[in-house]
Amino acid sequence: MYDCLETEARKIGLLVNERKTKYMFMTAAGNIRKTHNLRIGNKEFEGVSEFKYLGNIIENNNRNERCIKERIRTGNKAYYANLQMLKSKIISRRSKLQIYKTLIRPVVTYGAETWTLTAAEENALRRFERKIRRKIYGSVVDEGVWRIRYNNELCKLMGGEDTDL
Repeated sequence: MYDCLETEARKIGLLVNERKTKYMFMTAAGNIRKTHNLRIGNKEFEGVSEFKYLGNIIENNNRNERCIKERIRTGNKAYYANLQMLKSKIISRRSKLQIYKTLIRPVVTYGAETWTLTAAEENALRRFERKIRRKIYGSVVDEGVWRIRYNNELCKLMGGEDTDL
């Protein structure tokens, strides 16, 4: 397969760089194999167990846990970078939601098309979203006492956007 790739690449003027090319063997979740270098002809390619691609950490056990934690951590940085706007009394809730949907959410969901989520990972992403929305919508007075909004209240405010909250 590599010989075919190299032949077709040469036809259009591309060369495979041995130092920059790495390979990874993917397995079912939990089955981790030791990585070895791969020799094809006179070239040797380094075997890796993980790498970063388009901002996502790809692991050889097909898990997304680290990647999603990293995305949420990056989303928190984006949130705190925009915190002054989100706390502003001058800006309407609608505008704050637009800020969230255009500046923060894309940071968290970048590369999400490739994720296969477990229930725990789905819940972690939902917790992040609820945290931000609670900040935007603010707390409520319930029988004279201030409290944070419940999940079902947030769901109603979102118009059923996420019914599993």
